[in-house]
Amino acid sequence: MRHLRMASLLVLAWCGIVQASGLEYAERYARLYLSTAVKIRCHPDSSRYGTAFLTKNPKNPSQLVLTTNKHLVQHAKELEVRIPIKDTSGVIVDSWTARIPLYRDTVTQFFTPESDLDLALVPVERDWLRKPGGPTVHFSSLTYSFYAEMRNLVPGQSVVFTGYPLDIMVNGNQPLLRRGTIAGVDTVKNRIYLDADAFGGSSGSPVFINYDSPLHHEFLTTYGEFFVGMIAGYVPFEKWLVDRETGRPEMRQTENSGIAVVVPAETIRLFADSLFQMRR
Repeated sequence: MRHLRMASLLVLAWCGIVQASGLEYAERYARLYLSTAVKIRCHPDSSRYGTAFLTKNPKNPSQLVLTTNKHLVQHAKELEVRIPIKDTSGVIVDSWTARIPLYRDTVTQFFTPESDLDLALVPVERDWLRKPGGPTVHFSSLTYSFYAEMRNLVPGQSVVFTGYPLDIMVNGNQPLLRRGTIAGVDTVKNRIYLDADAFGGSSGSPVFINYDSPLHHEFLTTYGEFFVGMIAGYVPFEKWLVDRETGRPEMRQTENSGIAVVVPAETIRLFADSLFQMRR
């Protein structure tokens, strides 16, 4: 238990988070969450857009992994990736757009093979994200050691998620930060349900434990985890308009149920480990 507590303190130090109160406390967490989500747009079909996030490859510090949904990138040839740039205090001050080529070689480009798992892992060289001739850019990337295990999550936990729903970007460089609640942890179907609205552009959004409460500080101290998973979409429900005279359905409407589907963090980590094995 002692080493877990020590790890949690290191997490807090790494994130630049110290005990504070009021608005200052909220701002520190918002900086961490907001700087993590990157905006992606697919090419040649630029109408396909969504969210992604970067994770460090523990076996190769010069390499990052862009994690997003398979349904966003499976037909793309190139990704336009817009990354929030932060200053040394963690405040987002700008954004930088990079182009990431997509290959159809599974050794170079890795898509999870399961048709029902909406997950894509794209290796990214750190040099691809540098401004030509400019200074080093500071951006956020996660570490796999912070990925939560499903067994440690319980319904009712408060979460936050950040992304670009409806293609919205704040001040030209920031995603939206939204709240939700874990509604269910399904270990049979290998998914997490959130009581939260997910819209177009929310796909690929990283989901975090909301540490803005003493309960969640205890969770961090105990497990040293804060990344819950990635939004893959929402559970739809259907409504039928019925002809009053014939009793026959005339029109079907599909609406957002308000239940978002999340790919668990530990599943993402499992396939990332497979990717690293392939790329040795």
